[in-house]
Amino acid sequence: MAWEYNQSFDALNTADLNSQDSWSGDTAYDVQATTYYGASGKAVQCNITGAGQTLFINRALTAMTAGTMYIAIRTDSIASNIAGLYLRSGTTNIIRVLLINSIIQTKNGASWTSLYASPLANTWYILKIRFDHDLGHVFYVSIYDGSWQAESAALTTEAYATIDDIQLVTINDGDNSTQNFFDSISATDPTGVSESVSPSVSPSVSPSTSPSVSPSVSPSVSPSVSPSISPSVSPSTSPSPSVSPSSSPSSSQSASYSPSVSPSVSPSVSPSTSPSVAPTGWTAYPLYWWDGSSWLQIDITGI
Repeated sequence: MAWEYNQSFDALNTADLNSQDSWSGDTAYDVQATTYYGASGKAVQCNITGAGQTLFINRALTAMTAGTMYIAIRTDSIASNIAGLYLRSGTTNIIRVLLINSIIQTKNGASWTSLYASPLANTWYILKIRFDHDLGHVFYVSIYDGSWQAESAALTTEAYATIDDIQLVTINDGDNSTQNFFDSISATDPTGVSESVSPSVSPSVSPSTSPSVSPSVSPSVSPSVSPSISPSVSPSTSPSPSVSPSSSPSSSQSASYSPSVSPSVSPSVSPSTSPSVAPTGWTAYPLYWWDGSSWLQIDITGI
């Protein structure tokens, strides 16, 4: 169960804290509106008028095994004065944090541990106490003095089943009159300041080198050669050879190679003999023929 008790004292009467909001204890604890934490409001003040006084006031809480709580504490005299907080189980002190003799300290198992050196008089300090029975009776303390100090290492509590009581503590070890102040008991941070700096460096370098080479060479050569040779040879003295070669090569890039050759040869030869060597007075005319794999040349002669 989380911490559930929240009290700024602002709504309480300016009078003894004793008997208000279920608080019970010494009548030296008063609600006043002169010195408080924050921009406005009220706080509890405890006046000590003689040496050796020990004053307590406490309030019952809903029993819990874990929680995080905050409280603001201030004193007008550091030397020979104690201002502090006890979290208890019944009447047993489980967690103790004190501003005492120029330090802030806590009971850590069987001994006392210093948490903060040289606190100043007339200065508010915010205590954050985080505890969890299930982690092995440990607790942690953070202190705010204008900025949040690093949280302590794990500290050891007294043995307990639940925490069910809060107690404010004022002790005078000297012979001077002092005043202690308490304010802003809360489950949430009253400072509004981030408790820690968590640098988050997340360099994300994602070099993406994806050379994509897609050469697409699709030569398509479609030569279309259509030689049309129509020699007309007659044995008369007036030969009328007619040769009309027509060649139309065409090149275009495409993924196919499809030569299309349509030779059309229509020789009309009379006489019936076709000598390979032209006799005197005759003219040789070349004829080209595609046999499926290569071009052949045939000479035709005529007068």
